[in-house]
Amino acid sequence: MVLIARWIARHPEQVRGVVVRQLERPWVAAVLARYRSQLAFAANRFRPGNALGLVLTAQLAVLAASGWIFGVLVQDVVGGDGAILADRPTVQYLADHRSPWLTTTMRMLTHVGSIVVLIPVIVLVGAVAYRRTRSWAPLAQLALSLAGAVAIADLIKPLVGRPRPAIGPLVATASGYAFPSGHATQTAAVAVTLALLGAAVATSWPRRVGVWLAAVLVMLTVGFSRVYLGVHWPSDVVAGFALGALWAVLCALAMRAVGVRRPRPVAEAGSV
Repeated sequence: MVLIARWIARHPEQVRGVVVRQLERPWVAAVLARYRSQLAFAANRFRPGNALGLVLTAQLAVLAASGWIFGVLVQDVVGGDGAILADRPTVQYLADHRSPWLTTTMRMLTHVGSIVVLIPVIVLVGAVAYRRTRSWAPLAQLALSLAGAVAIADLIKPLVGRPRPAIGPLVATASGYAFPSGHATQTAAVAVTLALLGAAVATSWPRRVGVWLAAVLVMLTVGFSRVYLGVHWPSDVVAGFALGALWAVLCALAMRAVGVRRPRPVAEAGSV
Protein backbone atom coordinates (compact mmCIF):
# COMPACT_ATOMS: atom_id res chain seq x y z
CA MET A 1 0.00 0.00 0.00
CA VAL A 2 2.85 2.36 0.80
CA LEU A 3 4.48 1.64 -2.56
CA ILE A 4 1.18 2.22 -4.36
CA ALA A 5 0.67 5.48 -2.48
CA ARG A 6 4.19 6.62 -3.36
CA TRP A 7 3.54 5.94 -7.04
CA ILE A 8 0.22 7.84 -6.90
CA ALA A 9 1.92 10.76 -5.13
CA ARG A 10 4.61 10.95 -7.81
CA HIS A 11 2.30 10.60 -10.82
CA PRO A 12 -0.66 12.95 -10.30
CA GLU A 13 -1.26 13.51 -14.00
CA GLN A 14 -1.45 9.79 -14.69
CA VAL A 15 -3.98 9.39 -11.89
CA ARG A 16 -6.06 12.25 -13.24
CA GLY A 17 -5.83 10.66 -16.68
CA VAL A 18 -7.20 7.36 -15.37
CA VAL A 19 -10.17 9.16 -13.81
CA VAL A 20 -10.83 11.16 -16.95
CA ARG A 21 -10.65 8.04 -19.15
CA GLN A 22 -13.20 6.27 -16.94
CA LEU A 23 -15.53 9.25 -17.20
CA GLU A 24 -15.12 9.19 -20.98
CA ARG A 25 -16.20 5.57 -21.33
CA PRO A 26 -19.21 5.34 -23.68
CA TRP A 27 -21.68 4.10 -21.07
CA VAL A 28 -20.51 6.66 -18.49
CA ALA A 29 -20.66 9.46 -21.04
CA ALA A 30 -24.14 8.30 -22.04
CA VAL A 31 -25.35 8.41 -18.44
CA LEU A 32 -23.82 11.86 -17.90
CA ALA A 33 -25.41 13.14 -21.09
CA ARG A 34 -28.78 11.57 -20.28
CA TYR A 35 -28.92 13.08 -16.80
CA ARG A 36 -26.99 16.28 -17.45
CA SER A 37 -29.76 18.53 -16.16
CA GLN A 38 -30.27 16.46 -13.02
CA LEU A 39 -26.54 16.38 -12.30
CA ALA A 40 -26.31 20.12 -12.81
CA PHE A 41 -29.21 20.58 -10.40
CA ALA A 42 -27.46 18.39 -7.79
CA ALA A 43 -24.20 20.27 -8.32
CA ASN A 44 -25.92 23.57 -7.72
CA ARG A 45 -27.20 22.26 -4.39
CA PHE A 46 -23.68 21.55 -3.17
CA ARG A 47 -21.40 24.16 -4.68
CA PRO A 48 -21.39 27.33 -6.75
CA GLY A 49 -21.22 26.91 -10.50
CA ASN A 50 -23.02 24.81 -13.02
CA ALA A 51 -20.81 21.73 -13.30
CA LEU A 52 -19.79 18.87 -11.08
CA GLY A 53 -16.28 19.35 -9.78
CA LEU A 54 -13.81 16.48 -9.51
CA VAL A 55 -14.06 16.38 -5.71
CA LEU A 56 -17.85 16.26 -5.74
CA THR A 57 -17.83 13.66 -8.51
CA ALA A 58 -15.46 11.50 -6.48
CA GLN A 59 -17.62 11.84 -3.36
CA LEU A 60 -20.75 10.84 -5.26
CA ALA A 61 -18.86 7.86 -6.73
CA VAL A 62 -17.77 6.76 -3.24
CA LEU A 63 -21.34 7.20 -2.07
CA ALA A 64 -22.68 4.94 -4.81
CA ALA A 65 -19.95 2.30 -4.42
CA SER A 66 -20.25 2.17 -0.63
CA GLY A 67 -24.02 1.87 -0.78
CA TRP A 68 -23.79 -0.92 -3.35
CA ILE A 69 -21.20 -2.90 -1.36
CA PHE A 70 -23.16 -2.57 1.86
CA GLY A 71 -26.41 -3.58 0.14
CA VAL A 72 -24.84 -6.67 -1.40
CA LEU A 73 -23.41 -7.78 1.95
CA VAL A 74 -26.71 -7.23 3.75
CA GLN A 75 -28.48 -9.30 1.12
CA ASP A 76 -25.95 -12.14 1.43
CA VAL A 77 -25.95 -12.15 5.23
CA VAL A 78 -29.71 -11.93 5.63
CA GLY A 79 -30.29 -14.46 2.87
CA GLY A 80 -27.99 -16.95 4.56
CA ASP A 81 -27.30 -18.68 1.27
CA GLY A 82 -23.59 -19.18 1.92
CA ALA A 83 -22.58 -16.53 -0.59
CA ILE A 84 -19.89 -15.17 1.73
CA LEU A 85 -17.60 -18.19 1.45
CA ALA A 86 -14.42 -16.57 2.82
CA ASP A 87 -15.79 -15.74 6.28
CA ARG A 88 -15.42 -19.02 8.11
CA PRO A 89 -12.11 -20.14 6.52
CA THR A 90 -10.53 -16.76 7.28
CA VAL A 91 -11.58 -16.71 10.92
CA GLN A 92 -10.60 -20.35 11.32
CA TYR A 93 -7.15 -19.76 9.80
CA LEU A 94 -6.44 -16.80 12.05
CA ALA A 95 -7.66 -18.69 15.11
CA ASP A 96 -5.30 -21.57 14.27
CA HIS A 97 -2.30 -19.28 13.76
CA ARG A 98 -2.51 -16.83 16.65
CA SER A 99 0.67 -16.00 18.53
CA PRO A 100 0.88 -14.43 22.01
CA TRP A 101 2.76 -11.29 20.94
CA LEU A 102 0.43 -10.61 18.01
CA THR A 103 -2.65 -11.25 20.13
CA THR A 104 -1.43 -8.72 22.68
CA THR A 105 -0.71 -6.22 19.92
CA MET A 106 -4.13 -6.67 18.33
CA ARG A 107 -5.83 -6.23 21.71
CA MET A 108 -4.17 -2.81 21.99
CA LEU A 109 -4.66 -1.71 18.39
CA THR A 110 -8.34 -2.63 18.33
CA HIS A 111 -8.99 0.16 20.86
CA VAL A 112 -8.05 2.70 18.18
CA GLY A 113 -11.53 2.14 16.79
CA SER A 114 -13.30 2.57 20.13
CA ILE A 115 -15.27 5.57 21.33
CA VAL A 116 -12.79 6.25 24.14
CA VAL A 117 -10.10 6.95 21.53
CA LEU A 118 -12.13 8.46 18.70
CA ILE A 119 -13.86 11.11 20.81
CA PRO A 120 -10.58 12.64 22.13
CA VAL A 121 -9.19 12.58 18.58
CA ILE A 122 -12.24 14.45 17.31
CA VAL A 123 -12.05 17.02 20.09
CA LEU A 124 -8.33 17.57 19.55
CA VAL A 125 -8.61 17.92 15.77
CA GLY A 126 -11.64 20.18 16.12
CA ALA A 127 -9.84 22.43 18.61
CA VAL A 128 -6.76 22.70 16.40
CA ALA A 129 -8.93 23.45 13.36
CA TYR A 130 -10.83 26.15 15.24
CA ARG A 131 -7.60 27.76 16.41
CA ARG A 132 -6.34 27.98 12.84
CA THR A 133 -9.56 28.82 10.98
CA ARG A 134 -11.92 30.22 13.64
CA SER A 135 -14.54 27.78 12.38
CA TRP A 136 -16.31 25.01 14.28
CA ALA A 137 -17.29 23.32 11.00
CA PRO A 138 -14.58 20.60 11.13
CA LEU A 139 -15.54 19.66 14.71
CA ALA A 140 -19.24 19.62 13.78
CA GLN A 141 -18.58 17.41 10.75
CA LEU A 142 -16.44 14.98 12.76
CA ALA A 143 -18.95 14.82 15.60
CA LEU A 144 -21.81 14.23 13.17
CA SER A 145 -19.85 11.50 11.41
CA LEU A 146 -19.06 9.61 14.61
CA ALA A 147 -22.46 10.01 16.27
CA GLY A 148 -24.33 9.01 13.13
CA ALA A 149 -22.08 6.02 12.48
CA VAL A 150 -22.59 4.70 16.00
CA ALA A 151 -26.36 5.22 15.83
CA ILE A 152 -26.78 3.59 12.40
CA ALA A 153 -24.63 0.57 13.29
CA ASP A 154 -26.52 0.07 16.55
CA LEU A 155 -29.79 0.28 14.63
CA ILE A 156 -28.81 -2.24 11.96
CA LYS A 157 -27.24 -4.84 14.26
CA PRO A 158 -30.49 -6.12 15.82
CA LEU A 159 -32.32 -5.91 12.50
CA VAL A 160 -29.82 -8.29 10.90
CA GLY A 161 -29.21 -10.30 14.09
CA ARG A 162 -26.03 -12.04 12.99
CA PRO A 163 -24.22 -14.00 15.74
CA ARG A 164 -20.54 -13.40 16.37
CA PRO A 165 -17.99 -16.08 15.41
CA ALA A 166 -17.53 -18.95 17.84
CA ILE A 167 -14.33 -20.42 16.44
CA GLY A 168 -11.15 -21.25 18.33
CA PRO A 169 -10.14 -20.22 21.84
CA LEU A 170 -11.63 -17.01 23.24
CA VAL A 171 -9.04 -14.19 23.23
CA ALA A 172 -11.43 -11.20 23.33
CA THR A 173 -15.02 -10.53 24.29
CA ALA A 174 -17.69 -8.42 22.63
CA SER A 175 -21.38 -8.09 23.26
CA GLY A 176 -24.29 -7.76 20.88
CA TYR A 177 -24.62 -8.84 17.28
CA ALA A 178 -21.82 -8.95 14.74
CA PHE A 179 -23.11 -7.25 11.56
CA PRO A 180 -21.91 -4.65 10.82
CA SER A 181 -18.77 -4.18 12.89
CA GLY A 182 -19.29 -1.14 15.10
CA HIS A 183 -15.54 -0.54 15.41
CA ALA A 184 -15.10 -0.70 11.62
CA THR A 185 -18.09 1.57 10.99
CA GLN A 186 -17.10 4.33 13.38
CA THR A 187 -13.42 4.11 12.48
CA ALA A 188 -14.22 4.42 8.77
CA ALA A 189 -16.58 7.34 9.37
CA VAL A 190 -14.01 9.29 11.37
CA ALA A 191 -11.02 8.30 9.21
CA VAL A 192 -12.75 9.21 5.94
CA THR A 193 -13.95 12.51 7.41
CA LEU A 194 -10.45 13.32 8.66
CA ALA A 195 -9.06 12.46 5.22
CA LEU A 196 -11.62 14.69 3.49
CA LEU A 197 -10.83 17.58 5.81
CA GLY A 198 -7.07 17.00 5.64
CA ALA A 199 -7.00 16.69 1.86
CA ALA A 200 -8.99 19.93 1.56
CA VAL A 201 -6.27 21.92 3.33
CA ALA A 202 -3.22 19.97 2.15
CA THR A 203 -0.75 22.13 0.26
CA SER A 204 0.40 19.50 -2.25
CA TRP A 205 -0.74 16.37 -4.03
CA PRO A 206 1.73 14.07 -2.16
CA ARG A 207 0.37 15.31 1.17
CA ARG A 208 -3.16 14.56 0.09
CA VAL A 209 -2.14 11.06 -0.89
CA GLY A 210 -0.40 10.68 2.47
CA VAL A 211 -3.53 11.76 4.32
CA TRP A 212 -5.63 9.15 2.56
CA LEU A 213 -2.98 6.47 3.01
CA ALA A 214 -2.94 7.08 6.76
CA ALA A 215 -6.73 6.89 6.90
CA VAL A 216 -6.83 3.59 4.99
CA LEU A 217 -4.06 2.05 7.09
CA VAL A 218 -5.85 2.93 10.33
CA MET A 219 -9.09 1.44 9.01
CA LEU A 220 -7.41 -1.78 7.88
CA THR A 221 -5.52 -2.14 11.17
CA VAL A 222 -8.69 -1.85 13.24
CA GLY A 223 -10.61 -4.11 10.87
CA PHE A 224 -7.93 -6.81 10.90
CA SER A 225 -7.77 -6.69 14.70
CA ARG A 226 -11.49 -7.42 14.95
CA VAL A 227 -11.24 -10.47 12.69
CA TYR A 228 -7.99 -11.68 14.28
CA LEU A 229 -9.49 -11.51 17.77
CA GLY A 230 -12.46 -13.55 16.57
CA VAL A 231 -15.20 -11.04 17.42
CA HIS A 232 -16.25 -10.34 13.83
CA TRP A 233 -16.49 -12.07 10.49
CA PRO A 234 -14.55 -10.42 7.62
CA SER A 235 -17.81 -9.43 5.93
CA ASP A 236 -18.85 -7.62 9.13
CA VAL A 237 -15.73 -5.48 8.84
CA VAL A 238 -16.11 -4.81 5.11
CA ALA A 239 -19.74 -3.84 5.66
CA GLY A 240 -18.65 -1.53 8.48
CA PHE A 241 -16.12 0.15 6.21
CA ALA A 242 -18.76 0.64 3.50
CA LEU A 243 -21.35 1.95 5.95
CA GLY A 244 -18.88 4.29 7.66
CA ALA A 245 -17.60 5.69 4.36
CA LEU A 246 -21.17 6.08 3.12
CA TRP A 247 -22.15 8.08 6.19
CA ALA A 248 -18.96 10.18 6.14
CA VAL A 249 -19.56 11.24 2.54
CA LEU A 250 -23.21 12.01 3.31
CA CYS A 251 -22.06 14.25 6.15
CA ALA A 252 -19.58 15.99 3.85
CA LEU A 253 -22.27 16.57 1.23
CA ALA A 254 -24.64 17.85 3.92
CA MET A 255 -22.03 20.38 5.05
CA ARG A 256 -21.73 21.53 1.45
CA ALA A 257 -25.48 21.76 1.08
CA VAL A 258 -25.95 24.01 4.11
CA GLY A 259 -23.08 26.19 2.95
CA VAL A 260 -20.87 25.77 6.02
CA ARG A 261 -17.60 27.59 5.54
CA ARG A 262 -14.64 25.24 5.42
CA PRO A 263 -10.94 26.01 5.36
CA ARG A 264 -9.50 26.26 1.89
CA PRO A 265 -6.02 25.12 0.83
CA VAL A 266 -3.51 27.74 -0.06
CA ALA A 267 -2.62 28.01 -3.73
CA GLU A 268 0.19 25.76 -4.81
CA ALA A 269 1.97 25.05 -8.03
CA GLY A 270 1.14 21.84 -9.80
CA SER A 271 -1.67 20.86 -7.44
CA VAL A 272 -4.33 18.39 -8.53
